Amino acid sequence: MRFAQLADWLPEDHLAWFVIDVVDQIDLGRFRRSYREDGHGRPAYDPAVMVALLLYAYCSGVRSSRVIERRCVEGRRGKERKDGKPSASKSDEFVDAMKSKLKSDRGHDVMKMRRSTIEPVFGQIKEARGARRFPRRGLTAAQAEWKLLCATHNLTKLWRHHLAAS
Repeated sequence: MRFAQLADWLPEDHLAWFVIDVVDQIDLGRFRRSYREDGHGRPAYDPAVMVALLLYAYCSGVRSSRVIERRCVEGRRGKERKDGKPSASKSDEFVDAMKSKLKSDRGHDVMKMRRSTIEPVFGQIKEARGARRFPRRGLTAAQAEWKLLCATHNLTKLWRHHLAAS
């Protein structure tokens, strides 16, 4: 029996490879030192695998540990249309209206100003990555979650920049 390798499924420029390369540069010694090696209990997963999995999930907008676990077991299978084309969106007319507004001189000036502010980062994290609330309670937990969201947001930007450069 031959087990599938990650390289069989993912193209060379996939985000997963970039995350794995980043994790390889992180010192995970503190995690590894705390692992038991006396043969008792079930063997622990490699910390590099777990950190890469968490970072990749956050970069992909998945923050729920249950969803991460489910995707590890089942994979991500969505229902495709029979003709293989994407479904038409109900908001297409609104998107077209906004595009025409942005093509105007005023729209261009407004977008130029907004691109130079921090606002897009919050919008991208909130909307594109689905981070509308913090699932963990307490200020410390929320701060840790926010740091992870920002770190993976920057990691995704670095990956896109890497793709554009190559």
